[in-house]
Amino acid sequence: MNPKIVASIPVVSQIIAALGLHSDDAFFVENLEERIELIIHKLKFFPDKPKVACICGLSPMMGSGKLVAELVETAGGKPALSPIGLDLEALHWEQIIAEDPEIIIVMPTGFTIAQTLQNMDKLLGLPGWKDIAAVKNNRVYIADASCYFNPDSLIVDSLEILAEIINPKYLNYGYQGTAWIKFEC
Repeated sequence: MNPKIVASIPVVSQIIAALGLHSDDAFFVENLEERIELIIHKLKFFPDKPKVACICGLSPMMGSGKLVAELVETAGGKPALSPIGLDLEALHWEQIIAEDPEIIIVMPTGFTIAQTLQNMDKLLGLPGWKDIAAVKNNRVYIADASCYFNPDSLIVDSLEILAEIINPKYLNYGYQGTAWIKFEC
């Protein structure tokens, strides 16, 4: 299991405590660990890891930070861009073209799916959009970053969402339609 993901689990317990909710922390953390282990166990039988680009900002264009890249890796993908720090990183369209990802997940920070849909024209008009493998193979997705990919979200939910997007034939956690949608290219 990725040690950075496991290390973030106690943070979830702290958030629950800060909200004044009552839970059995040991049970709660154990449940989260089991959810992570289940994904890791299922995916160890899948040697192919598709290249995944997460676009976390549209204007200016931003790539994911290191935590999202680690979640992508744990969820069965290979991060198309290797972020250095925890924060979002400036991204140039040419980097996406050069990486030619098999999957693109558009998840602008703080945006709902509807807000992202309203801003997709910022990507659709870029040179080479139609030539990217993800677009050609209809593997472009929009994730609800306002609820599921922000500092207050449960990291395990985010991991399950990414695992479901990356491996839709094998993993289904019921997030499709609420936490993410497939963008028809």
